[in-house]
Amino acid sequence: VPKARRNGISTELIKKLIEEAKILGIEILNLHATKDGIQMYRRFGFTDPIDPEIELNLDNY
Repeated sequence: VPKARRNGISTELIKKLIEEAKILGIEILNLHATKDGIQMYRRFGFTDPIDPEIELNLDNY
């Protein structure tokens, strides 16, 4: 929601997610990002996947 952006909540949530993942010994985090969110995730070090992922929505088939 555009009016909810730029208030720091997502940044704090991602920081906490990364912190908890490290504590739990998780080595890789995967996520589905919107076009608007990609730059934020990249600031945290997320990169484009090496192996592309594709899907087929059977509701539209």
